Amino acid sequence: MGGDSIPAARTLFHSLLSVIVVFPFLFIFSDALFRKWSIFSGIWFPATWLLVLVTPAYRHGFFSMDPTKEQVSLWMSVAFVVISFGMFAWEAKPWKRLR
Repeated sequence: MGGDSIPAARTLFHSLLSVIVVFPFLFIFSDALFRKWSIFSGIWFPATWLLVLVTPAYRHGFFSMDPTKEQVSLWMSVAFVVISFGMFAWEAKPWKRLR
C-alpha cells in the first residue's frame, strides 16, 4: 500500500467497523426497521465516501483546522453508529407498543 491508499484503507476500516457494531442489533428488531435502516445506510455510505473523496488527505498549514480524510471517515462512522442506535431506540420506545 502506498501513501495515498492508506487513507482509503482507513476509511474502509472505519465504515466496516461501524457496520459491525450496529449489525448485531438489527436481529432484535422488526423487518420494517431493517428496511428503514438499509435505506438510511444506502444513502449514508455513498455520502460518506463523497465527503472523504473531496477532503484533502493532509493538513496544509501549521495551524490549519482542515479535517483530514481519516478524521472525516472517523466522525462519519461515529455519527452513523449514533444515528443507527437512535433509530433503534425510537423503534423500541415503550409507548409505541400500546398502539
